[in-house]
Amino acid sequence: LLEYRKNLSYIDRKVSKVAFSRGTGNSSKNSYSTSLYIPAQWLHELKLDKNNNKVLMEFDGEKIIISKIKE
Repeated sequence: LLEYRKNLSYIDRKVSKVAFSRGTGNSSKNSYSTSLYIPAQWLHELKLDKNNNKVLMEFDGEKIIISKIKE
């Protein structure tokens, strides 16, 4: 599937929501953390799992790009 996508310049797009959670413990009352759902199939195609989970996040002012770090 991944090779097929590369050959066709195919971009898989999903609409998702960012989840906001209130801070806990000693954090200030205005603090929060965020999380974002990433489809498991995408993580599988990047060969990411519980033991191999390092990614590089890049932000250019308009887009966030997440890439696997090659170790």
